[in-house]
Amino acid sequence: MKKLVILMVAVVGVNLFASQNEERALIAYMRVVPGTESQFLKAARAVIEESREETGNIRYQLHQSTVNP
Repeated sequence: MKKLVILMVAVVGVNLFASQNEERALIAYMRVVPGTESQFLKAARAVIEESREETGNIRYQLHQSTVNP
């Protein structure tokens, strides 16, 4: 059974010390059961929108695999 592979990337600015700012990336790979792609994308977009509003969030992107779409 072929599954949709989704890559979610969140980049946040982390203030570790008063004089240092450091960017960190969180990368998550997810496999979506065929037939549930639209449900997943709807839920993911809601999470992404909320996360983009959080302090320190620089970028949050959703990518779809071109090898295993």
